[in-house]
Amino acid sequence: MMGVDPSMIPRTPKKKKLELDARTCLFCALESDDIQVCKEFFLNYHKHIGNEDVILTPISSLTEMMSSIDDLQKFVDLECINMLLMFLKSPVRYIPFYTSRMIDLLTRDRCGLILMKLKETEEEQQKIGSENLVSVKMLIENLTQLIHEMTCVEKREALLSISNICKFIVQEDTLDEDLYVENVYQVAQRAKNLLLEAKFFKSLVHCLKVLNISQLKGEANIAEPALKKVPKTLYAKYNDDCLDPLKFGRGVHQEKVLSRGAYNVFGDETYLRYAMTDFQRSLAKAIYRFSLVKFDKEKAVNAFKPFVKDFVEYLTKLLTQTKDYPTMCYLMGALESFNEKGYLQSGPVDDIKNSLPYLLFENLKKQSTNILNVEAMKKMDTTYGWAYSYPMLPERGWNPNSLWIKEKGTLEKEYHETHLRLETVSTAVRAMLLKSGISEESLNELEKSAQSQSTQTICAVCKKAASKKCANCKAVYYCSADCQKKHWSVHKKLCKPTK
Repeated sequence: MMGVDPSMIPRTPKKKKLELDARTCLFCALESDDIQVCKEFFLNYHKHIGNEDVILTPISSLTEMMSSIDDLQKFVDLECINMLLMFLKSPVRYIPFYTSRMIDLLTRDRCGLILMKLKETEEEQQKIGSENLVSVKMLIENLTQLIHEMTCVEKREALLSISNICKFIVQEDTLDEDLYVENVYQVAQRAKNLLLEAKFFKSLVHCLKVLNISQLKGEANIAEPALKKVPKTLYAKYNDDCLDPLKFGRGVHQEKVLSRGAYNVFGDETYLRYAMTDFQRSLAKAIYRFSLVKFDKEKAVNAFKPFVKDFVEYLTKLLTQTKDYPTMCYLMGALESFNEKGYLQSGPVDDIKNSLPYLLFENLKKQSTNILNVEAMKKMDTTYGWAYSYPMLPERGWNPNSLWIKEKGTLEKEYHETHLRLETVSTAVRAMLLKSGISEESLNELEKSAQSQSTQTICAVCKKAASKKCANCKAVYYCSADCQKKHWSVHKKLCKPTK
């Protein structure tokens, strides 16, 4: 055998070890107790990561830290928002959730300061000719993209983050002679314009369409066979749900984020229903806060116009199907606010058929609902209200190793608009419809139709009127044998014979 020149044998280059110091290690930077060192770390950390998987432990620890303390000012001062923006679109599983979660926390408690810090950092980077400018624009654009590109749990955090920004805009929408207040005002105006530029209204419509149980099941890879066969096209239909099948299988991490294995504890679909109730409530809050922002009317009308019909259709669907009191308050409050501002026109203003009241009424006629029955809504205020126990994801105390979902919890009132009442918003929406020319008789007829349908049994699959019931448990109804077959993979786990 001929000898081989060792120098000719290709060698695998040795991986350069990552030196852990205050430039490359989160814990080292924080322990240095040096503000400037920490600022440099958070601005440049993304440049030192060769293997992005090494960021999971420090980022999850930072998320837990922020979720458990009352005063987040330290993290504002250390400018960790710079790092979060760079990792927001990371391909590493969990990282987009962790970073969007922290942005939600920071913008919730210190929104104005966060936006001002981003503005200052952008100006400093411009002076030195930096290529990757962290900015208010990057924040809003990345959050909006996250809503379209990521799974349900990340959508929740992005929606809440932007709802926090909307709240800040509303609070700071008055100019003052004080220089600092004027700077804050200018940042608020900038954020307002960026929401239009980033087409956040379109993102809300997207969420109204796809934030549902079927989508969450598909993403978490626990879907029934029929759901897995849905065409891989955006907004594919499955029973009564609209889906984004391109995300199916990409959200298996959600079960661990939400319940840490409690899927097997809660039973089939239960934890999904709890989570989706919270997700849809978060969406409704974002819609409500967005509706309060005072945009330039002409710009808003033009920006929203292509999406108005879908917005009203899917908002009405959620409003009439949800049993969650806060979600109903937010959505009806948003309808009132949008109508007052005149932003929602699907076409020429002189055609009543393009108006919000007309579109709403036409969609209400397709649903069974008593939301225009003021007395019924008043009763819900008394029976439920904001102090009632609801399925929820608590805003405080999250950690990566414990159960996040609560079957029954009291909503943290400091994070919600608890002044909203269904009696008040129902009265306002009813008045809105009457003022637009819809008759009292038509509204009363709508209520009568809802009352008659409420006595009918509904198919567990397609929600149509049903007369056939499961022969075993006699508790679930179907409109056809086809629907019963579709539902059996789910129902068989819960079906018990009647005694």
